Order: sequence, then structure tokens, then C-alpha cells
Amino acid sequence: MFRILKPGGVIYMEVPAPDTACQHEANRNHYSVLTRTTWMQLLSRVGFDGIETGDITFNMPAGPDTYYTFDARKPDA
Repeated sequence: MFRILKPGGVIYMEVPAPDTACQHEANRNHYSVLTRTTWMQLLSRVGFDGIETGDITFNMPAGPDTYYTFDARKPDA
């Protein structure tokens, strides 16, 4: 994502949070259920800055579920 984004461009991501009632870790389609801190470190390490994060929480039949959101900017060249 970083490589193809134009300088000054912004990405938006939503990823499943670990340890929720929906047990994303057990879902065979979810390969990387990581903590918020880990996602922020990964985004920072590849070069994004101005990283902002939030939560989307909603109720599912299994119970409460949460997704983390991230906005990150590629620095201007």
C-alpha cells in the first residue's frame, strides 16, 4: 500500500480486533488478527505517519465485536 500510494496520500483500514466474542483468531479467512499496537507499529515501520486510530463496535449474535480503524498518511516527497 505504501509503495503505490502517492506522496501525501491517505489510507483507511478496518481490521478485526483480537479477543472478541466473534473469535476472529479462529476464522480461517483471518490470517493476521493483530493488536492495535502491532498494527500501528507496522504502519509506522513502512513509513506512514500521522496515524490515527479508532474503533467500530457492534453487536453480533455471538456477542460484542470490534474492528480497529486506521487513517495513515504517506509523507510528501
